Amino acid sequence: MKKLYIFLILTTLLMARPSLTILPYYTFTHYNDPHKTSSNTIGYYGALYNFPYLLELSASYNDILYKSSKLHYEQTEITILSSYFLKNKLKLKGGLHFVASDFRAANEGLVATIAGLDYHSKKKELGISLYHSHYRHYKPKSLSVFQINPHFSYNFAYFELSANYNYIHVCNNKFYSDIYANYHSFGLNLSKKWGSWSASLGGWIGKRAFALEDNGFTLYNLSQLYTSGLDAKLIYHTRHKADIAIKYSHKKYINYSKKGYSDAITSSFAYKW
Repeated sequence: MKKLYIFLILTTLLMARPSLTILPYYTFTHYNDPHKTSSNTIGYYGALYNFPYLLELSASYNDILYKSSKLHYEQTEITILSSYFLKNKLKLKGGLHFVASDFRAANEGLVATIAGLDYHSKKKELGISLYHSHYRHYKPKSLSVFQINPHFSYNFAYFELSANYNYIHVCNNKFYSDIYANYHSFGLNLSKKWGSWSASLGGWIGKRAFALEDNGFTLYNLSQLYTSGLDAKLIYHTRHKADIAIKYSHKKYINYSKKGYSDAITSSFAYKW
């Protein structure tokens, strides 16, 4: 049934004149903690849109270098997200996030589900995203993680302001001394566009673990409890439907009872047909 659903969406998208976006990116991350040193991530994002359908696909490979014996931790992620627009303002979305990694106990063969509903108007956007993931290899009990992310944005005359709340609930956490039952966090983002440039600045505080973000395209490293994040992004829009972007991210976390932080630089190039 799933294969038939995907086939029907692709057929509808390709019969007309859809718009296509491709976005390759690269991220270098430096870690300041007793265990990890750095990581390299290469990825690809693609979107195929023909109203009322939107199909998004993302694939990434992450290689983390550890200090002890120069060990590597490798992880590959694939995300598929399908959206359907109702009367130009409502958007229903659903998808899957696949993970294959060296860390068998946490996320080898993990499949997370994505669902959501967004309302758009000329000035504002209001939505909610729902995520569920199941970590069957945890011992002595597997973990089921439920995440709810309501978000809101308003476009003022000269800038756009966004706010979000993130709630995460972990089942069977009582079997683990380092895993909480509930995690809460709050975030704000401010963005502005002028001429051929646009920029954004955002941050959040609280606690996050086992978290899916960016509409389900990003999964946090599971061995860490994140406590805050800050990011800044600058985009140059060319005349040929291409966007060149650079992004800086700073995150604080607790890893095996030790505090640490990471600094990441992401460069990307997007082209639209």
